[in-house]
Amino acid sequence: MSVSMKLALLVVLGLIGAVALGTSAGPADAAILYNVDPHKVCNWQYPRPGQFVASSSWRPWDPYSLYCYKIGGIPPTFTILGGLNIQGYCSAKYSGSRAVVIREGWWALNDWWCRIG
Repeated sequence: MSVSMKLALLVVLGLIGAVALGTSAGPADAAILYNVDPHKVCNWQYPRPGQFVASSSWRPWDPYSLYCYKIGGIPPTFTILGGLNIQGYCSAKYSGSRAVVIREGWWALNDWWCRIG
């Protein structure tokens, strides 16, 4: 390996090390994340059998547009039960946590988390 290649390798490794040191969280900054299953929130909030979760048809990619609904009866009926109280679920399951969405966009529909710290 030539001297210039060794130097380039050292620079790259140094940059990687600097980025790793600059982005590492210390103990005081550490957070614990628990992924939220919207179906579990729906069943916790509306404790009856047969609930489902859907997003708003107007904004299907929006994690803030989730709601619970129920299909049942003869003939089948569609009943909207209401929105999801994800903060209430987080508080009940993980004391001191808060509900957060880590990512935004169409891929984030089920990207709710309970965060402690």
